Amino acid sequence: MIDYIYIMLLISFFCSGLRKATDDHMILNGIEKRLWKWVEPRPVHHYWFNPLLGCIYCMASLWGSAIYWAIIFSTGPVVAENWVMWPVVCVGCIYLNGIAYGLLAKVETFYTNKA
Repeated sequence: MIDYIYIMLLISFFCSGLRKATDDHMILNGIEKRLWKWVEPRPVHHYWFNPLLGCIYCMASLWGSAIYWAIIFSTGPVVAENWVMWPVVCVGCIYLNGIAYGLLAKVETFYTNKA
């Protein structure tokens, strides 16, 4: 059970870091802007853009599933417990993503106001 908590923390930190890297003046901001220019006129494409880079809560579904199954497949055979815990981990990551991203925003605000 503790392994699933570690997986959830890993997924949340990955998603928060990726989302933060696409903010203004960050290294992946250009990628997000180029994708957004292509997605904006096409409303249907918002369904894949938000889980990819656009929404910290939506990222838990795409990136959470990819990381979860990469870890599960690399650690051994897939058992029934893995299929049951998959949605639990993804839904838990939605909550943790919000917390982690909020903490990152508070730290950034603290250091920007200090300078």
